[in-house]
Amino acid sequence: MTARMFTVCNNHKAPLNGRAGIEYGTNNSPNNSPNNNSSINDNNNPAGHTMTKTPTQGATPAAPESKMIIGSLETCNLPELGINNLEIRVDTGAQTSSLHVDSITRLKQNGKPFVQFDIHPDIYNIDELVTCCTPICDIRRIKSSNGESQERYVIKTLLELGEQSWPIEITLTDRSDMSYLMLFGREGMSNKVLVDPSQTFMLGS
Repeated sequence: MTARMFTVCNNHKAPLNGRAGIEYGTNNSPNNSPNNNSSINDNNNPAGHTMTKTPTQGATPAAPESKMIIGSLETCNLPELGINNLEIRVDTGAQTSSLHVDSITRLKQNGKPFVQFDIHPDIYNIDELVTCCTPICDIRRIKSSNGESQERYVIKTLLELGEQSWPIEITLTDRSDMSYLMLFGREGMSNKVLVDPSQTFMLGS
């Protein structure tokens, strides 16, 4: 069996606050108001003039032409974990991204919580094994597609997709009953991609 060991020491930090997350369901964004630009009647205005709310200034959304277009299946790298050419399922119905791993062990390094786990990145070569050790970003209760709720460790690591790369949060779980080791959810897309579900491997396999 071919085995590799990777230890990730990065600056991705987040408190262990047990924040709840829902993998499948409603986007709970606090800015998800249906009437961001609605008209209101000011009760202190005796003439009854119509007032218009001004949307709060925030980050400018990326223009559609500046986003990558990806298919329902793609290939990515997780370089900080030593994982390359990993086939992923792109799912806009999932809020969080998840990765199938084995032998999850929690430990401490210099007094900080880490998680160690094994992954077989090549589904066609089960003898290839990568052992990873990385800081724990969070612990969340996630509801999966089959309705089961479970606590999962969350890590933050660099994703390389096409010619772009950015850090994403990934939950560690058992996806052994799924066809693909990684599910790429909405949060990981980070306003950087558009999905064409009718296509696959648009960035190259």
